[in-house]
Amino acid sequence: MPTYDITDSTINSLFLRALKSPEDRVKLAEATELYIRDKVRESAFSRKILPPMPITKEECDRSEHHPTLTKVIDLEVGATAVSLTMRGTANSNYITAPRFAIYFHKIATEEHEISEGDLLAYEMPVTQIIEKNCVKAIEKVEDETFIAQCEDIVTTTGKTLNITSADPILTGRDLTTLFNLLEQGDELETSILLMGRSTWNAFSGQGPAAFDAKAYDVLVNGFKEETILNKRVIVTNKEDLVPYNTVWAFTAPEFMGRFYALDDVKFWVDSKAEFFRFKAWEYIGMGVGNIKSMAKITISATP
Repeated sequence: MPTYDITDSTINSLFLRALKSPEDRVKLAEATELYIRDKVRESAFSRKILPPMPITKEECDRSEHHPTLTKVIDLEVGATAVSLTMRGTANSNYITAPRFAIYFHKIATEEHEISEGDLLAYEMPVTQIIEKNCVKAIEKVEDETFIAQCEDIVTTTGKTLNITSADPILTGRDLTTLFNLLEQGDELETSILLMGRSTWNAFSGQGPAAFDAKAYDVLVNGFKEETILNKRVIVTNKEDLVPYNTVWAFTAPEFMGRFYALDDVKFWVDSKAEFFRFKAWEYIGMGVGNIKSMAKITISATP
């Protein structure tokens, strides 16, 4: 089923029909997989920084030491790599050998249950229930683990800096400091910035002080979120993960690492009497091929 055919009404009708028909449960699972896949891609900032590439079982490698599938990647001379665990807190294993393995991990939601009566009583689309219980759970694990291990990496490389200011608002000069922190001495170039919504709002509200001759255009049309100083910007509402006045810089994905999705998201649904049970899961593997490919600044008030 094409992605553009997946609508709220499509999944709503399939849910109710699936109680009586195994064939409709198969259609429901396929449609919901596409829905979840698109939503996670849209809302998980880690996937925008390091876009996932589809991979098949045949393209993966096996290990004699464990049952988990891996993907072996050649490492650039002089680089240090790390395979991200994607299982909660940072647990980094730094590698300097000629190649390193990216391990695949399962991210799964809990099994949820809803009755036919509840579905009939809901005025909201069923997709909102799925988004709350499945999409948010998957993207939370991806983004939480990604940012936790980025914190571990910049602590190891020293590419993290606290900037103090009497007026602690992100400025162009702070961004230049961040670019230099990432780029100097490592032949790397900043490609992507990540910041929270409140940081973005404070930066874009500075007017002439920040934008000089372009201040009028910014006032009338708003500042274009896609770029700052020719760098792509990702703005997130997850300020528990990217707090106010914290800004991350990353290189282009091809100079940073690899993110593999093995068969992408799966959705399971079954029915018993008037009850539906459903859950979602995925197998992904992520690795940073050069730990120097990211940096972070934090802006705080002068004591």
